[in-house]
Amino acid sequence: MIWASGQSENLSRTRLSRRAIMAAAMVAVLLWAFRGGNVVDRIWSDLLTASQKLPVSSEYVVVNIRSQDMVALWDVSSLRHAFAERVLALKAAGAKRILLDMFLSGTTMTTGDRDLSLALRDFGKDRSAFGRTTDPGFAAPTALYQAATILELGILSDPDGHFRSVRLPSTSLTGNPAIWLASGQVDIRHSPVDLRLDPDSVTVYSLDETKRPEVLAKMKDKVVIFSLDRSASRSRASLPVYGMVDRGRFLAIAADSYKSGTDARLRIAGLFGMVLAVVTLCAGLFIGARTRSIRASLTIFPVLCIGVIACCLYVNLGLGAPSNPVTTISIGAMAMTVAIGFRLGIPELIAGLFAGDLSPEEAWLWRSQADQDRPVLLFGADGSVRRSNPIGLGAFDLNEEKHSERALQLARLCMPGIGERAEILTTGERSKTRWRVEWPHNSVPLAVFFDVTDQVSKVEDLRRKLVTDPLTGLQNRSGFDAALAGINMESGAQFVLFYMDMNGFKQVNDTLGHDAGDELLAVVARRFSSIVRERDVLARLGGDEFGLCVHGEMSQAGARRLAEKLQETLNSPIRLKKGEVRVGVAVGFSIRAANDTSTAEVIRRADEDMYRQKKAQKEQDRRGALRNLSA
Repeated sequence: MIWASGQSENLSRTRLSRRAIMAAAMVAVLLWAFRGGNVVDRIWSDLLTASQKLPVSSEYVVVNIRSQDMVALWDVSSLRHAFAERVLALKAAGAKRILLDMFLSGTTMTTGDRDLSLALRDFGKDRSAFGRTTDPGFAAPTALYQAATILELGILSDPDGHFRSVRLPSTSLTGNPAIWLASGQVDIRHSPVDLRLDPDSVTVYSLDETKRPEVLAKMKDKVVIFSLDRSASRSRASLPVYGMVDRGRFLAIAADSYKSGTDARLRIAGLFGMVLAVVTLCAGLFIGARTRSIRASLTIFPVLCIGVIACCLYVNLGLGAPSNPVTTISIGAMAMTVAIGFRLGIPELIAGLFAGDLSPEEAWLWRSQADQDRPVLLFGADGSVRRSNPIGLGAFDLNEEKHSERALQLARLCMPGIGERAEILTTGERSKTRWRVEWPHNSVPLAVFFDVTDQVSKVEDLRRKLVTDPLTGLQNRSGFDAALAGINMESGAQFVLFYMDMNGFKQVNDTLGHDAGDELLAVVARRFSSIVRERDVLARLGGDEFGLCVHGEMSQAGARRLAEKLQETLNSPIRLKKGEVRVGVAVGFSIRAANDTSTAEVIRRADEDMYRQKKAQKEQDRRGALRNLSA
């Protein structure tokens, strides 16, 4: 089967664009799907968002439990009794919600547990919370569970170890502490963290400071988080750029992030990023498909990169959300590369290589030549047509069978023998088409066909005009000389040369005018042509002189008879527009002799014979005139 490929029509370019868009879109989807693994994008977003250092709302207060507090309250019961006192004091101060950021374990109900349970119940179960774990070693008395809201305090970090959201374990059945702190609702959804919030701006008090009246006076409508600081517990959170922070500060930032609508803002930023990625994808395809050179593409592409970076800066600094500049630019670069690859025919090149019937050289040459707006054919060593672009199929009326009779015939015409390659080809039975055949590679039988029918026709018309007498339509002296020069004297070619000189032409020209003389020459040419074979060369040499070259052997008698016939063609009167005239002709001839080495010798003898005949005719006319006078 002949493989037809190439894009010579606008429709083919459309199909190419669709294929390029599909390929680029697939690459873009993969890049976008794995954008989270792009370290540069993460560092870019972390630095730009954290650099803004926005303050955390004063609604959130952290009470740090330090190592010295743990020493002072040396047993669990005392510590929980201290928590109970603080809870009651905060209730009296008008605090909104309280979170004990710790697991309250124990198998028996101590005095401190009872005090804390009563204090939490008094504060309100929906307004107080602490953590719970499924680890049996950390089970707490049931009364405590019933006294407050239970939240999941086991928060998962991102793969790089940083906390950019409050993400609960998949097995968690309790609520997200950030959502509860912000709204009082128990919700297991993940919540993002606004990295613009500065952890150092969180209001922090020690456990002892919460005893002071002036501190308690500030607790009205506050959300209070009791949490172990880094000196009392190794449990902490690592924020991008800021590094390690206390869990209490992290939970305050997470709660403020949820309440300020960070989740909705990130969704808007994500949609904006997707739109930017699609626009960059289209721009990359356009640059790759429409620029005139790769250098031009590489010149324009940085402008696109600047636009992408500007948009990403807006996302980071304006919306306070992460962006993906490297991923987005990569999508544009891949789209541009895919478009250029399709323009170069790389996919079809690869397909040709995997098809197994083309060598790498043949596949590359075919791909580089097949898209021309003229026939391109790749021949096989067996005389078949292995590839043809669509224009070639139509121009040579080929079908999909590479060993069809027409394909084999075309291959024989283009490569008639081993190592032979045609340079000019004529096809078509009725309307002949002339092709100039070029072979771009010495060792690969790929032919590019240029339709030179019009050029050849113009050249032939010009050549015909150069050798044709415009008055009679016969060949002129240049054409006649060229015909004689083409005779191979060395091979012994036989021919007879006739020279004719009209009698009476000057009188007609002088009496009736040049128009009548021209008309007379045209009539004489037609009469001479009527008795001359088509393959012989009849020419008007100038003025009233004509020449005739008869190819082939001819006897002296035969040549004499032809000379007499030429003379007899002018015996009858010739009717012109201005009257009827009579003219004659002197005919001399010469037969190529065996010892003639050039046509010049034959020309000389024919010319001499013609002048003898003309002289004899004049003498005969003079004698006839004298007889008429004497009579």
